[in-house]
Amino acid sequence: MKLQASKIIKDLRNHLGLSQEEFAEKIGKSPRHLSRIENDQADIHILELVDILQKHGNTGQEASVSTLAVSSNSYQHYANFVSVLQHRSNSDWDGYNTAMGKLEDEWKSGHPYLEAFKAHNLIRKHDKDPNRNTENEEAHNKKNVSDLLAAISISIKDFDVKNIKDYLLSTQEFHILVDLGNALMALGQYEEAIGICDGLLSNKVTLGKKNDDAFLPISLILSLKSRVLGKMGEHGEAAVATLNMLNDYLKKGESINIGPNLRDLAGFYHSMGEDKNICKLWALRAYSWVEFLGFENLINYMRDFLAEHYDTDVNYMP
Repeated sequence: MKLQASKIIKDLRNHLGLSQEEFAEKIGKSPRHLSRIENDQADIHILELVDILQKHGNTGQEASVSTLAVSSNSYQHYANFVSVLQHRSNSDWDGYNTAMGKLEDEWKSGHPYLEAFKAHNLIRKHDKDPNRNTENEEAHNKKNVSDLLAAISISIKDFDVKNIKDYLLSTQEFHILVDLGNALMALGQYEEAIGICDGLLSNKVTLGKKNDDAFLPISLILSLKSRVLGKMGEHGEAAVATLNMLNDYLKKGESINIGPNLRDLAGFYHSMGEDKNICKLWALRAYSWVEFLGFENLINYMRDFLAEHYDTDVNYMP
């Protein structure tokens, strides 16, 4: 089955109940250009289509882009985009450079979405560089804050942190802002990091889709907020944020992060001075999950945690 970009755009506009003039203004195009797109007389790049759907669409429409061929050429563009992400995730920088080169050849240079994407990738690449000098992490994190603000400002002109809740954010922009919150947390700027979390959680895109949209990193935002609150000593609020994150994972059927979440929850309850048996129960649940999922580093961490705080050796439990 093949869906045409023209039909996806027209269906989305009709779903929103907008005229061509109204929708054209929302997506930054002239009514004439939008009309040509809807009548299959003009092309729209696959990444731009994904961006529009993430900001204005619904889950079903977004999924159609990732699972169905929009057109033979556009689908190849999308495949190259996914290839870039996969190579970046695996720290395969030779493969990344090849895939990014194909992406740049296909899409006009200087497009804000592509330039912001490239800038963000360079920051993550530097973070993962095994030869990076780690002696001055403060300077590194300050540079990250500066570079991430520059990256978000490419696709959002006159970006202001105070207005995060009002922007129509794409998935890429969400990830840039989560990374910005992490960099601020590393610098000890906890209030600023919490401000980013709260702005993202109250963002109009988040509020419209948080119950059913796998494209938005809601759990990443909640994870960041719980860790910042923990560092601020707000262990009760951190525990609430962690419980919300667990609910988010369970709704989506994602089990891989449940172990680490339970570990964090045990730590927050322990810091709050809660009943020792309650804390031990959460810690044992966390250990069971990380052992089941095979997370060796977390298995060892939880063994040490249980031995140190609860005098429990899981190797000799009945």
